[in-house]
Amino acid sequence: MRQILNRLHPTELFAVVVLVTACVVFTHYRQRFVGGADLYGYHEQGAGIRAGRVALPLAPDIAAFAAAVPFGYVPTESGALPQYPPGFPLLLAIAGLVGGEGLVTPFLGALSGLLVFLILRRSVAPWTAAVCGALWTFCPIVAYSSTILMSDMVSATLLLTVWWLYLRGNIALSALVLGFSFTVRPTNVLFLVALLLPLWRDRQWLRYACWLALPCAAYGLYNHLLFGAPWRTGYGGIGNEFQTGIFTSHLAFYSHQTVRQLGWPVAALALLGLCTRHRDRWFHLLWFAPFFVLYCFWLSGGDRWWWTRFLLPGYAALFLLAAPGFERLQAWVLARLPRPDWRPPAQVALLVLLGLSVLYYVRLARIEQDVWVEQKGIDYYYAVRRLAEVAPPGSYAGSIEFAGSTRLYTDLGAFLTFYDDSLALAESVLRSGREVYLLIEPWRQEDPLVRRLLGHFPHERLADIPVWGGLPVYRLHLPPGR
Repeated sequence: MRQILNRLHPTELFAVVVLVTACVVFTHYRQRFVGGADLYGYHEQGAGIRAGRVALPLAPDIAAFAAAVPFGYVPTESGALPQYPPGFPLLLAIAGLVGGEGLVTPFLGALSGLLVFLILRRSVAPWTAAVCGALWTFCPIVAYSSTILMSDMVSATLLLTVWWLYLRGNIALSALVLGFSFTVRPTNVLFLVALLLPLWRDRQWLRYACWLALPCAAYGLYNHLLFGAPWRTGYGGIGNEFQTGIFTSHLAFYSHQTVRQLGWPVAALALLGLCTRHRDRWFHLLWFAPFFVLYCFWLSGGDRWWWTRFLLPGYAALFLLAAPGFERLQAWVLARLPRPDWRPPAQVALLVLLGLSVLYYVRLARIEQDVWVEQKGIDYYYAVRRLAEVAPPGSYAGSIEFAGSTRLYTDLGAFLTFYDDSLALAESVLRSGREVYLLIEPWRQEDPLVRRLLGHFPHERLADIPVWGGLPVYRLHLPPGR
């Protein structure tokens, strides 16, 4: 080990230290409890792959109800099928063989910083590459996405891997990884807009396309077997999710949050890098811009800072632009120093100033209170375990955010109060002699479907669970004469 360390360049040793530090920190703050929609969907699909199944098994007496199908799955004639693409759940399934489901995103988040360093050191000074790699690693949205059970970090790391492999001349593996990335996040196809530039320049587009066709064909076959056509996915129709009316507000939101999270020094350096003549500046712009534009039309998002996770696969390009921007600024400063012997300490000072952005990143993440949080997701576990203390085994609990955690952490059944047939499902369960409860999220107290359930069934309100400002729990009863 000592011999290996002695052979490393100081910047390589620095990158290894950042990698190890990020692995330790991200692992400490990783997602430990699962709930909500996406988190449960990915977790359960991974468990299904590990168990050798695709469809989600449901109790026979409620399988016909759409409300019995938790988020992350879609009701079909063939049963409850996965909504999300199979790539990320497959990685979770592989890691789950050794109990490492929660380590996938921390490891890939840390690895992404090393990839930024490896990509940049081919075109900029080693220390510039090392510092920019560290900045990317601890950028708030990177740190956040490296500690939750979501596909954003996986998607971003795969694109960095694709570009690093391409730069090394490994065309086949680069194409295969890109195709696999489509099974993690289909919007990664936007990366092709940028990749066409080097492919055309290097005359590699035909060879690349042939290799890319292999994973794409496998993904198409998967979709065909599950949903009847290669182009159909569990997402179903998403046309209503794109709306022109939100473009202006989302444009302002994502622009503000991008500058805020990068910090004005890195954001300014990225702009300077775009104005600096180098081989890949337009490639980097076309890497970032399609993701930015797409999600300005996407209905979700626009309020909390962490919605920028949608843009994460494109954010790496901004750091790859910031590095040549920094070197241009550094050259300008050094050229104006009156004495040559001042240049080495000035270079160090500029690198240190750039590196101090890490302190800003850590502070911003602490202000937002979503990143450096231990026991992520414990509210889901705590709430459903409190319910299980009063609900007999075999009872059913209706909610939205807690349906997945109810299935995972209790012996209760779960259904979604999001569907119209939730009323019929609740009545069917009550008629079978089992009890039915509702966990109503605070922001859904006046939801029409919730009011319909409470209006149809006589109910009693139990003590609120002290989660999210108070989570009301109701026990439902059959209407008189039923």
